[in-house]
Amino acid sequence: MAMADSSEQTTAPRKRWIIGPVQDLVLFVATPILILPGVLGLGWAGVGSFALNKWVMALGGMGHHLPGMMRAYGDRELFRRFKTRFIFAPLLIGGACVGFSIAGLHTMVLVAYLWGVWHGLMQTHGFLRIYDSKVGSFAKRTARLDFALCVSWFLGGVLFSDTRVDYAQEMVLSCGGPMMTADAVQAVRAVAGAAIGVITLTYLWNIWARRRAGQPPSPVKLLLAVTSVAWWWFANVHVADILIGIILFEIFHDVQYLAIVWLFNRSRVDKDPSVGPFSRMLFRRSKPLLFVYVALVFGYGALGPWSEEKFAGTGVGNIFAGLLVTSALLHFYYDGFIWKVRESNTRANLGIKQDAPQGAAQGSRFPPGLAHAAKWALLAAPVLVLGVLETGGVDPEHARAGLLADLNPTLPSAQLRLGVALKKAGDVDGTLRALDKAHAFDPEDQKAGALLALTLIELGETRLRENRQAEAEEYLHRAYLMDRAFVGRMHDEGRVLLPRDPVEAAWRFRAVLAMKPEGNLGPIWLNLGLALERQGLLMEALPCARTAARLMPRDARARQFVEHLSRLSRGK
Repeated sequence: MAMADSSEQTTAPRKRWIIGPVQDLVLFVATPILILPGVLGLGWAGVGSFALNKWVMALGGMGHHLPGMMRAYGDRELFRRFKTRFIFAPLLIGGACVGFSIAGLHTMVLVAYLWGVWHGLMQTHGFLRIYDSKVGSFAKRTARLDFALCVSWFLGGVLFSDTRVDYAQEMVLSCGGPMMTADAVQAVRAVAGAAIGVITLTYLWNIWARRRAGQPPSPVKLLLAVTSVAWWWFANVHVADILIGIILFEIFHDVQYLAIVWLFNRSRVDKDPSVGPFSRMLFRRSKPLLFVYVALVFGYGALGPWSEEKFAGTGVGNIFAGLLVTSALLHFYYDGFIWKVRESNTRANLGIKQDAPQGAAQGSRFPPGLAHAAKWALLAAPVLVLGVLETGGVDPEHARAGLLADLNPTLPSAQLRLGVALKKAGDVDGTLRALDKAHAFDPEDQKAGALLALTLIELGETRLRENRQAEAEEYLHRAYLMDRAFVGRMHDEGRVLLPRDPVEAAWRFRAVLAMKPEGNLGPIWLNLGLALERQGLLMEALPCARTAARLMPRDARARQFVEHLSRLSRGK
């Protein structure tokens, strides 16, 4: 057997799993096998991607920020060690996020998206290193290749996805940034594809070399690498609906994170006498407390929908929106240094008995303060540049949508966005062309079909060269008969959009009414009236309010709304 190199030592057989084979497969490695049927089942049950994304991203996406905050501010030794970061980071990041949100700027949202991709790949990298450490694999070359594999395949999953490139480019344009040409996108993809190929081949060669040296990598790590990368590409490249794609990987990410944090803190309670009283109470050996832990996570996550429902479209709502982005960025930032596997305390609480060889835990060659300042500069520089560009003004919404549609002319979501923007700008012919394309490219997209049909109905026969109203009404009614839950999804989207975009909300409500659904239509008429009032269309809102009051004679809100509009229309 070949001798081990100086960066890795042969160790006695050890436990390969974090918990056990079944538990690890369910919580960390093969979780996608359980996620896909669950999400598909909710879709078949009538839960739309809009509503599903809203609650998954709130309860899971934002909720899972809480355990990291609990560790940062509940671990006394950790807080003493990084006290400056834990005090000043919330002030700097929170100030920037709230300030940008109040000013109506999108820069910090773009930063959160890009950092979120990085955060996802780094969590996968962390789990790869945990499983390799379980079998005593601490070779620097292997760790670097794990990192390179995650970076190349995760970024590649974004670059090779038309919907993700479109989404990222839309946010860049909203921030006043530059527009990539189609040729530039293809060139970047060519470079990324070559890098993925070279890194993957090098990775496979390293596996073969380590096996020949008698130090094979963890087989669980290799399985996790395959499932994580495959799931990321499936969610980004294969799934056309960007909301569903985000949901699929977010659930995987959240389950992994919540499980590993629970196990880590359980171990700390058993081993560390300095654990604070709250952590000691929450993470002691008690099955009911596991449900308390999950309830706290969901409660924190529910702050997002609650604040949007209560304050959206107001100054307080803008502050809450900034704080929600702050929560995400602090989560990404803290996780970058509080869970490092090379730290002896982290390894001990993850059940990694063998310490890394001497030198494996060494930090940067630069002074720690200088290295950390450089990382902050990497964040601050693009924020300042994009903030200045966006403050200087951005192109109108329909102009940006047109550029994106030209970049991806066959992408249904790009044509749908263009149609919506042109409708707001009053370009009737352009609206019909874009919505016709969106519906033709994806006939199964009910939203595009519904908005196209509603536009045709609104225009009326006299505005069209041919009678398409019958076609539009038939489409809407057929969509309702095929999927009665579609009415509920459109209404839910309208209610969410109502505070911040009453024009699009009114579209949703009108589409629902045009479907002629069964049941009490009073709430829909009332919400349509509210959407029209927010646009200043009082004379159109009043008949809607009266219809709602007639259909809901006992509803005080509907009666009060009629009286309110009547006073406004009389100029009182």
